[in-house]
Amino acid sequence: MDNTKDNELSVDIEERVKHSDNQLIVGLDSVVHYFTLQHSVTLKDSLTGLATKLTDGKKPRFKVAFITNLSWAISSPSLEVQKVLKETEALLLDNFSGEGDEQNISSLLTTSKRTDQNTYILIALFAYKAKRDEIEVIAAGLGAFENKVGGYVAYLATLEESYSKSKYGKAADTAPFLGRGIAKFVLSLFQFVTYWRSYKTCKEIFLHCEEDNVARFGHYGFKEANMDDRKQWPPSLKRLHTSLS
Repeated sequence: MDNTKDNELSVDIEERVKHSDNQLIVGLDSVVHYFTLQHSVTLKDSLTGLATKLTDGKKPRFKVAFITNLSWAISSPSLEVQKVLKETEALLLDNFSGEGDEQNISSLLTTSKRTDQNTYILIALFAYKAKRDEIEVIAAGLGAFENKVGGYVAYLATLEESYSKSKYGKAADTAPFLGRGIAKFVLSLFQFVTYWRSYKTCKEIFLHCEEDNVARFGHYGFKEANMDDRKQWPPSLKRLHTSLS
């Protein structure tokens, strides 16, 4: 029996994330295989279906970038990492135009030498296009974490386009990327990474979102914090929020 594919899928994501210096890029097929089997994460069929898609070179079309120390990864010689950072910046800038957001996003994704001691994390789901050696970031979660404090997702976005045949080839299903549970998937990965990288001391996760999305993330288990009375925030939220403001 040929078990080559099984071996490719059997990636211990936790061990790889914990021991990588600052970045790890894995095929979506391996990520889905690991989290559904090892952690019983439930995903929509429209998302897991993306994990079966291959490029003409028979490699995963969709991949996940686990950037566990953003400041270090910015200096990476890897062209793939540089493309992920550039396309993530484009996606987030297209979704966040609030006061200070544009400058903050660009600074977080381009500044390698920072004066603060904060650890910034990026989780990005991206795909290779069909006809060119180009990528497109489908969803990204950008934030920070601190041992024994928690994780904070400052920016989260999913591409408001479809998985089109013109861009990705005949195997594309033409359905929108929105509605597949991709944002929830990225949030789950962010939470797992902060838990692992903090030696399992970081369990709380906070999220910044637009007012229109408060109800949506309430279904994910988040509780709304009163922006007009920050004195009532838990100390961990105050500390993490300051690191990304």
